[in-house]
Amino acid sequence: MLSESLPEKAQAITAAAIDAIHEKGLDRFKLTDVARKAGVTTGAVTYYFEDKDALLMAAFNASWQRLFAQVEAYEHGWQLERFINSMPTSEDKQRSWSVWLAFCGRAQTSEAINEHYRLYYAQLEALLLKSIDRKDEGTARHDIRTVIAAMDGIGLCATLHPELWPAERQHQCLGEMLGHLFPDET
Repeated sequence: MLSESLPEKAQAITAAAIDAIHEKGLDRFKLTDVARKAGVTTGAVTYYFEDKDALLMAAFNASWQRLFAQVEAYEHGWQLERFINSMPTSEDKQRSWSVWLAFCGRAQTSEAINEHYRLYYAQLEALLLKSIDRKDEGTARHDIRTVIAAMDGIGLCATLHPELWPAERQHQCLGEMLGHLFPDET
């Protein structure tokens, strides 16, 4: 799900950037790679995106929107499917996670990316806070942060070594963790 506010060609360029980042990494992909994948010229890329950083932010935003929408798809509760649906269990989700992890690494050295990183986690936390029934908001926030940290860890492992972390293993690990935290809600 790319931002609908972008023109169709810009969405195609953003999708091509996600593929290029997934294949080559954040530091090695070039605008020419993106243009080739999108079937456009580098001039078209720079027409829609001021520079490489603007394209990187568009790819980051599109990847985050995709992951966020997968978690948000369930209206409430801690159903395991809600979380497994956002994990890197398919090739498409692997691409989104690759971009997300590349930007997590970049957040250490870029204040702009770090700010987006914090904003996105705050949005995810707020979404999940609405989903659970806990009287103590402090406990609820702690539990949510535990779930997010576990998902990040499993997602990292599954993205780097998908052969060791198939969907079944991701499902099992998340299921066990959620079952301990939310025995009445999973």
